Amino acid sequence: MGSNSKLFKACIEDRISGLPDAILFHIISLLETRDAVKTCLLSHRWNNVWTYVPNLEVYVSSPKYDSDEHVRQAGFVDRVLLFRNLSNIHKFSLICLGIEDYFDRIDAWVCTAIRRNVVELNLDLYTTPSNSYEGCLKLPTSIFICKTLVVLKLILTDHVIAIPPNSSCFPSLKYLDVQVYYPVAVDTVAKLFSCCFSALEDLIIHGNLGRLRDDEVLNLTISAPKLKRLQIKFCAVPEDDPYATDGGYEYKIFVNANAPNLEKFNVEYLLASYSLKNVKSLSTVELKFKGLHARENLYFADRIHKLFAEIVNVKYLSILASIVGDPDIAYQYAMPRFNNLNQLELRLQTCCSWQSLPIFLNASPNLEYLLLENNINCRAHGAHIDDPDGDIDDPDKYDYDSDNSDNYDEDDLVHEWFPPEVVPICLLSCLKTIYIRGFRGRIDEMEVAGYLLKHGKVLNKVTIHTSNFCQESVMELWQIFSRLPRGSKTCEIEWILPKL
Repeated sequence: MGSNSKLFKACIEDRISGLPDAILFHIISLLETRDAVKTCLLSHRWNNVWTYVPNLEVYVSSPKYDSDEHVRQAGFVDRVLLFRNLSNIHKFSLICLGIEDYFDRIDAWVCTAIRRNVVELNLDLYTTPSNSYEGCLKLPTSIFICKTLVVLKLILTDHVIAIPPNSSCFPSLKYLDVQVYYPVAVDTVAKLFSCCFSALEDLIIHGNLGRLRDDEVLNLTISAPKLKRLQIKFCAVPEDDPYATDGGYEYKIFVNANAPNLEKFNVEYLLASYSLKNVKSLSTVELKFKGLHARENLYFADRIHKLFAEIVNVKYLSILASIVGDPDIAYQYAMPRFNNLNQLELRLQTCCSWQSLPIFLNASPNLEYLLLENNINCRAHGAHIDDPDGDIDDPDKYDYDSDNSDNYDEDDLVHEWFPPEVVPICLLSCLKTIYIRGFRGRIDEMEVAGYLLKHGKVLNKVTIHTSNFCQESVMELWQIFSRLPRGSKTCEIEWILPKL
């Protein structure tokens, strides 16, 4: 009987409660605050553990059918901040759906976190969908002057604005992530970034500015002496025309960045007018402009070539922009020389010609690695239903066979390959690795691959990632490629089949 009692006692032993406080604090910090508070019901040992957790994540909303529920939710957050231990708050996350019911409380909650020396602050603030509220929440000034704040993530909708008190703000901020959606006025966006970010190292801007008024122009000026990484992933497309083929209101947006220590620049969607000052440290650039064509707006062609002139010192360049290979502008702009470029990822949409390939090869005399892709669907020519955005982050996720699209018209596309009169220097002297992705075996693709193999004097490896090929077809292609002349005797060809 005694042995059975000991066995039973061992089975019900609470080993978690015996863990050191620091470990318990860490475990509870992984929970949403409402669940963390509930742990006080487990036992006397857990009664006040949640009050020492350094991270708080709270969610409040405006219930549809209970007018008093938002009062109870606000009271819960008040009590959490009141009864919590007086130690510092490391991370405070506030998600609010229905800010019109919490205007007076949001300011108090944020200010409390700042008084507790918050290091990371996340604010996701929305109005209730279909709400006719016309007020505007202005974030408290204490956010901008907080000396302990290192990470700030904001979601600013049309009823939330963040306007700094002066140009000297965010003394310790290193990471800023701002999502902007349909602001009441674009000048409020400009004011947010008008600060001199003395410590900032990472800046991410994304969202949708929506429809700009006739008299509105956005001049986004960024001054950050320590900024290393800049990502811009927002657009200016009206809600009532989400597939605007003219790029929305991008022609009214100007981005000026003074960042002498910038190392990585990533732009997606927004082909604004970019001016990058003192970016001598810039080494990595990724550009993704989907579905923009010169025949629609010639100023896009002018803007992208001005952008190229700003990034001539980069070592790594990844570009997805149909406008670069557009026959309408291929001979109108001189490509600057990328003397430091040794890695190029050139991603061409189905609407493109091959013209951009020799242009980039001639402009990159020291190129060592080339990734080439020519079958990314373009919405203008009927993007495949499984790839509505033409995203190419996972080459095996999508179907490259655009013939499946009902709107696809092969006659609209230009696939002819015209080899340059003079072989690019990089092919003769330094290009060692080529990766061809989404290869479908078209005649023009075969001609391009054959040209690269023939003139690549120092090639070590060519990898061909096939699309919609069975193993037998790949064997036939392998036999064809084995007979093609090669400029390098040491070049190996690797075939990669699509995942089943």
